[in-house]
Amino acid sequence: MIDAKEDFKKDGAKNRLREQDIKRIVDAWLAKEEIPHYAHLASFDDIKKNKYNLNLSRYITPRDKDIHQDIDAHLHGGIPAADIERLESLWAICPTLRQQLFAPMPQRKGFYSLSVPAEQVKETIIADSSYIHQSEDYRSSIAGWIDSVRPEWLALVSGCKPKQLIPAWSQALQDTASQFHCLVDAYEVYDQLMNYWNETMQDDLFLIAHSGWNAKAEAPQVVDKKAENAKDEDDDTPKIMKTKDKFNYTELVTDLLPVSIIIDEYFPKQKAAIKEREEAREEILQLQANLVADYEEDFDESFFDKQKFNKVNLKKALAIAEKEKRDYMQSVIPHWKDWLKMDDSAAAIKKEINNLIKQLTHDVMKRFAELTEEEVKHLVVERKWIPTIIGMCDSKMQDSLQAVINDIIATHDRYEYTLPQLEEALSEDRVKVHDWLKKMGYTY
Repeated sequence: MIDAKEDFKKDGAKNRLREQDIKRIVDAWLAKEEIPHYAHLASFDDIKKNKYNLNLSRYITPRDKDIHQDIDAHLHGGIPAADIERLESLWAICPTLRQQLFAPMPQRKGFYSLSVPAEQVKETIIADSSYIHQSEDYRSSIAGWIDSVRPEWLALVSGCKPKQLIPAWSQALQDTASQFHCLVDAYEVYDQLMNYWNETMQDDLFLIAHSGWNAKAEAPQVVDKKAENAKDEDDDTPKIMKTKDKFNYTELVTDLLPVSIIIDEYFPKQKAAIKEREEAREEILQLQANLVADYEEDFDESFFDKQKFNKVNLKKALAIAEKEKRDYMQSVIPHWKDWLKMDDSAAAIKKEINNLIKQLTHDVMKRFAELTEEEVKHLVVERKWIPTIIGMCDSKMQDSLQAVINDIIATHDRYEYTLPQLEEALSEDRVKVHDWLKKMGYTY
């Protein structure tokens, strides 16, 4: 019997089984072993004793998730030892962390206080030696699995069977992660790989199975942005424009090797140059906007032709103002000139950016045409698959860390103020409200 009712992901009004949920169920069924709060192999005698009632709660004790309130702690302060023991799974993984976070209260046996301010809990955990050790074990386990599958990935050829390969890879990752005690459960690590497999990697392998590491098949195509914006949300197939003479690298799509990887690998300086010029232009545009905001009256629409503020109308208004030389306009003219200078500077930088983008687009197209199969293989495996999987696993560690932090802070917050302190604060607030009402002429 398996009680997997709590293992799912919310998807709108539906509950969906994740890859890790399915794997956990299958593993429990095949093992036919006792798993506390999850699985139980019931004998015929067990069923007979329960009068043939197959309700799961008669055979599998649900995990206690209730928050037990300690009245003594609410009255006199301190965190009960029982609440700290509820974090036993954390202490088993990071044994030295408990002493770093909680200290016994001298006058209250069996009660503890948080040793550091709540806002420093994260820094304390990250600096703890046992947390650092388990993090290193976690990352080394992922790296070890990568080293074991890398030769297989690089050896993939046309005709390979993707659906026959992923079960062994995912099981190996789960087995590797199971060897270490980490905050991230081995099934969650398995889930990261399977999610990436479903989203991207299986499509890549089917392309390889069909055409191999075909460099020529990687010629970029231009995406039709209008069609992209108009297509259905569930349609993730890029809309390709058949003919387009002018385009830039942001409009290019490929099946196996993303354009971004080519740029990062071969043209990082050009990418950095474009970013630097874009930031410079953005800074000027911000100064321009600040000028208009600081001197709003000088840029009032009433000054401009058809009461519309733009560069053309501003130039017309400036020419008239300089010709007429009216006194009240003398303070306005410098601000208009400053705005036009900024606009010219932004336009000049925009032209630089367009030239840089044009050159980078040309270089990217040329580099794609020159790619060898070995280069495609290297870039897909080393720059696409491996960094993405490692990033997803690292993200899971961060999620687990945040969950631990939330549990610790919630435990602290539960007993931060005693009932007498809350009553005193309430009494003070009541007096303040009464005084304010009295000043406003209300009595009760």
